[in-house]
Amino acid sequence: MKKSKIKVKKSGYIFMAVSILLGVGAVNTGNNLLYIVVSGMLSFMLVSGIVARYNLRGVRVRIIPQGDIYAGREAKFKVIVENNKRFPSLLLRVKIEGAERESLILTLKVRREIDYPFKFTKRGKVNFMNVYLISDFPVGMFERIKMITVRCDFIVFPEPKKWFYMSGMEEGKEHHEFTDYMSKRGKEDIKALKEYEGEPVRFIHWKATAKRGELVVKEMEEKTKKPCIVDLNHIEGTLEDKISKATYLIDKLIKEGYAVGLKAGDTYIKPSSGNSHRRKMLAFLALL
Repeated sequence: MKKSKIKVKKSGYIFMAVSILLGVGAVNTGNNLLYIVVSGMLSFMLVSGIVARYNLRGVRVRIIPQGDIYAGREAKFKVIVENNKRFPSLLLRVKIEGAERESLILTLKVRREIDYPFKFTKRGKVNFMNVYLISDFPVGMFERIKMITVRCDFIVFPEPKKWFYMSGMEEGKEHHEFTDYMSKRGKEDIKALKEYEGEPVRFIHWKATAKRGELVVKEMEEKTKKPCIVDLNHIEGTLEDKISKATYLIDKLIKEGYAVGLKAGDTYIKPSSGNSHRRKMLAFLALL
């Protein structure tokens, strides 16, 4: 889907006003010189319009997200602008609809990649984004704007909202994060015994040292962290608050090495770890 429009700048209005005045003067006086001047000015406007239209012709745009995208946070995109015509496009400005900034391309011969930050305000699936190609080439009196609808296929994850879940804690005492969701790390177990190689004294196994007659240290092993379930029914607030808090919990727990599951209504996602599992749960929350 493509749309275009022309915006007249101040210099353009002045040029048109002078052309009209000279045209009226030529009609009233019958002066051939004025007719030639007015004809030249109108021809100049026509030629500049044709050149301006050609300047935006054959330009294609693609948008590629760089990493995860969260609502309310600035995400990085790579905007690829390609010129498929014979001559280059000049003085081209690129702007994504809803963004404040524009990126200037002085000369687009074949292809140009632009790093473009953009912030979404809402979560959910994005199927398209509108991109504006803007140029006042060749004379700066008229600004031609062309809108290109770029098809996309990515999901904007919910905005993470930092949250501390308090359970069984008296007011005024130290609180711990995620009491109902995080299993405390177990005590360390002995994995094996080995010869002393400069480890801290607390790792020395004194009984084995006494038996062997040489320093022996403990090689420790931590217990595996227990799986965690993030249940939306146990999170306070509106639906959006619950989704945002659950997003924060999932990101934090996965990062800390926990196997995390998700429960929302009748839907249950079994606990697992890894980035693909995290994205699966966040995508589910984004589409709720």
